[in-house]
Amino acid sequence: MEERELVKLLKDMSLEEKADQLLQLSADFFSDGEILTGPALDFGIEPSDIENAGSVLGVSGTEKIRNIQKNQMAHQRHHIPMLFMADVINGFKTAFPIPLALGASFNPDIAYTEAKIAAKEASVSGLHVTFAPMADLARDTRWGRVMESCGEDTYLNSVMTAAMVKGYQGEMTEDGKIANGHLASCVKHFAAYGACEGGRDYNNTEISERTLREDYQMYIRDVTASVIRPVRELKGFKKIELWPNEEKEVVFEITEAMLKFYTAEMIYDSEPGRFEVYIGGSSDAVNKADFVLEQDTCEGGCTYELS
Repeated sequence: MEERELVKLLKDMSLEEKADQLLQLSADFFSDGEILTGPALDFGIEPSDIENAGSVLGVSGTEKIRNIQKNQMAHQRHHIPMLFMADVINGFKTAFPIPLALGASFNPDIAYTEAKIAAKEASVSGLHVTFAPMADLARDTRWGRVMESCGEDTYLNSVMTAAMVKGYQGEMTEDGKIANGHLASCVKHFAAYGACEGGRDYNNTEISERTLREDYQMYIRDVTASVIRPVRELKGFKKIELWPNEEKEVVFEITEAMLKFYTAEMIYDSEPGRFEVYIGGSSDAVNKADFVLEQDTCEGGCTYELS
């Protein structure tokens, strides 16, 4: 659709119709003979909301999707087709290992292949978008290692997630088109928990009118901890915006609180030792520096200093 046609369409839509385009309903609202019970009765969903809904979650099967879409197009005033979405976490028709098992393989190629196969099967079924991959980063000891995560290590989780996104979406060709792509992919969850300074000059050397926007990230690795620690932990990030030929210095403060973790005795504390800092635009940043957290000998308690 051309931009002028889109503008015309938006002007013709009521505020309620625009709001309904942002509405996602479950498959129950589109199934014949289904009876809504429980909280669904209290949603206040009107028939007009159903007719104008922008997307539906949980419908699978080519015939079902075609019938629902045909009915929507017949009743929707502007004939805007719906998007069909689903959770495709560890396979669609073919079941694959859960994300935690994929992480245990330490093999992004396996994660990519699984996602690619799942994307083919789901797209053949008529789906447009998958709420996957799961990228939960659970570090609370009360949770344990949950299945919706590739592991508790930030770096591994991001690498495996990136491989799965590539598998779902396909690869970009030189002309800007998606090759072998089947589904749009939405990373469903991502949560990372998380005085010397680390910084790096950032500059936008593009000779154009385009503004560069970048997420600038800092990761820390505890090299000498008494227990096994993640390869890299996200400890800070900043969003920067640069006009062409503009330069900025991005500075992160590293505090002792960032270096604390649960020891083998389940005490939340820091330990003296050597640390590595990685700073860049992603978790695979190569810009690295080292520092040491030292423990002073003293009476009646000790303090830590960064050097």
